[in-house]
Amino acid sequence: MSANESINRRDFLKGVTASSVGLTLGAQALTAITLTSSEPASASAASKEHNKDAANGYTLLNNVQYGIVGKTPLLMNITIPDPMPKKPVPAILFFHGGGWGGGSREDMMSHCYLVSKAGYVGASVEYRLVGQAPFPAQLQDCKGAVRFIRANAEKYGVNPDLIGVWGCSAGGHLAAMMGLTEGIAEFEGDCGNPGVSSRVQLVVDGFGPTDLERWQEIVNKWADDKEAYKLFAPPVWDASMAQPPIWGEAMFQWWKNFNLATDPNLSKFFTGNAADIPKQAKWASPVTYADRKENVPPFLFVHGTLDTWVPLQQSIQLANALDKNGVKVDFMLEINVDHDDSKAFPRIIEYLRKTLPLPNAS
Repeated sequence: MSANESINRRDFLKGVTASSVGLTLGAQALTAITLTSSEPASASAASKEHNKDAANGYTLLNNVQYGIVGKTPLLMNITIPDPMPKKPVPAILFFHGGGWGGGSREDMMSHCYLVSKAGYVGASVEYRLVGQAPFPAQLQDCKGAVRFIRANAEKYGVNPDLIGVWGCSAGGHLAAMMGLTEGIAEFEGDCGNPGVSSRVQLVVDGFGPTDLERWQEIVNKWADDKEAYKLFAPPVWDASMAQPPIWGEAMFQWWKNFNLATDPNLSKFFTGNAADIPKQAKWASPVTYADRKENVPPFLFVHGTLDTWVPLQQSIQLANALDKNGVKVDFMLEINVDHDDSKAFPRIIEYLRKTLPLPNAS
C-alpha cells in the first residue's frame, strides 16, 4: 500500500477488527472521514532528513512568557519562518505528551521546526503538570497560550483567524479538548489576555486519550487477551529503529495494573476520592463534548496500529462521534507504528496546507 493510498471503510474495519482486543468501530458511518494508511519509512532516514531541516529556515525565540499563574511564569518557544513572510501566516501551537505529569516544550521542537520550514509560525507550549495542579489547569494554560498568540499576532506575523493546535499523547488529549470546549468558562483560566478568544481553527490529535473511562477498560482487557500479544508483537526489529520495542511481559503487566485511580500521573490528574473519578473522567474526556454544534474545527487523527499506550480505539471513538455530528474528520492510520507520529510528518504538512492554507497558496 502506498504512503498516500486511501482505504475505504470496509477495508479499514477489516484491518482493525481482526483481533478481539476491542478495536471495533461501532455502527457509525465513516463515509465523510478520509482514511489514509502508510507503510512506515526507515526511521533512520526520517531522522536524517529532519536534522537537515532543523539546521535553517526559521528564527527561534526561546522562553517567551505567555502567561503567569500565581508566581509561576508560563513559557513557550516560538519558531518563525526565515525569511519572515510578508503576509501574516497561520500558527500551529504544539502540546507535548508525558501523561500530563512529564515532558516539556522541548519535546515538540522538532514539530515546530517542521512547520516553520513549511512556512507556518510554530509554538511549543509548556503547561503546568499534574504534580503542580490537577486538571483543568493544563487545558487552561493551553487556552492561555492561544490567547497570547492571537493577542500578539502582528508581532509574530500570525494571521489571528488561522490558529491550529497539534498535540501528541496527553498533548493530543489537550488539543482535542481545545477544539471542543470553546466558550466553556471553567476551562478558560485566567493566566493572561482576558477577553481574547481561545478558539482554534484546526486540531491535530496525535494518539491522544479521548475517553478516559474507556481507556482503562480496553487496556485491562488486553492483559487477559492471548491474541493481544500476537497483535502487538513487532514483526521486524533492526538497528534503524530509534529504540528496541517495548512489547512483552512488562507491557502486559502495565496493561493488567493500569487504573485511573492509582496511575502515578492520573491519580494527580483528578481531584477528590476514587469514587469521584468516573464522573471526573467523563468531564475531562473530549468525547463528552463531541456533540457540540458551534465552532468545532476540522480534526485530523494520527494513530498507529501498534500503539501500546493509548489504544487505537480511543481515536476511532472520537472520530466516529465527530463525524456523526457533521465535523470534517480525517484519519491517518499508521501501519505497524507504536506511539509516534513522525513518520506521518510529510502527509500532515500536506494536510495543513490544504486546511490552513498559507497566503497566496492555491
